[in-house]
Amino acid sequence: MKTAIEPLNIKTIQRGLKTRRTGQTIVLLESTSSTNDIAWSYAQKPDSDGLCVLAEHQTAGRGRRGRRWHSQPRQSILCSILIQDFSRPSALLTMAAPLAVTDAIFSCCGLHTVIKWPNDILLDGKKVAGILIESRKSDRHITSVIGIGINVHQNKASFENLPLDAPAVSLAVKLRRRPSRNKLARTLLQRLEHWLDVAAVNVEKLLNEWKKHNRQIGSRIELESDGRRYSGTCVGIDPTEGLIVHLDRGPVRIFSASHSSIIQNGSSLKK
Repeated sequence: MKTAIEPLNIKTIQRGLKTRRTGQTIVLLESTSSTNDIAWSYAQKPDSDGLCVLAEHQTAGRGRRGRRWHSQPRQSILCSILIQDFSRPSALLTMAAPLAVTDAIFSCCGLHTVIKWPNDILLDGKKVAGILIESRKSDRHITSVIGIGINVHQNKASFENLPLDAPAVSLAVKLRRRPSRNKLARTLLQRLEHWLDVAAVNVEKLLNEWKKHNRQIGSRIELESDGRRYSGTCVGIDPTEGLIVHLDRGPVRIFSASHSSIIQNGSSLKK
């Protein structure tokens, strides 16, 4: 991995960017507490739909359920995209955003990743990216911020001695070279706009594509919800409600992403 570290650059990212909304305005910070917080500061400003906030470093990046997103300077894609006007339920963003990440990684690196419900992207069973979607409702509409973190340039030692909830990996570790973060950011913005467009007009297509990349459907899982543990077989997902599980000791039940986390995946039942 001797490739020089390439700093993020707005002009480089926007050069050839084929989008109408996502990334047409980019804010790039050397360091910030959280790109989600910066994106929210633009939420009431006109013409901010699709705004992308990028940072070389976060001092207080956050994940789901109060967890922290760990990052070192100039090692990752750390970004948040502000969505002011989305005509469908905001829960569909939890499918559009992971698909954008998997597409971008495959397009730029040729690597196949899988989606671990509701917000992790796995490479060889290890976490390579995470997503945090926050939504706020006003009288007129729902505004959302899609926070995305992708491990890009880290080496194996980067993850040692960190209080991680799951094993992590970077694209550079898998590729044995440093991929371009600017190209990855540009592709991510393009694929996100694509899947937002699909979500607005064809939910079935979005769901079917999400299922192709999903890790849980057809597998035995153990999860925690509201302080209790459950085990069973994942039989599907409802795009607005959550994971559908046939419990070992009980009926079929739906677990919402906001109150549940998967502890362990078991063997797949898929043929």
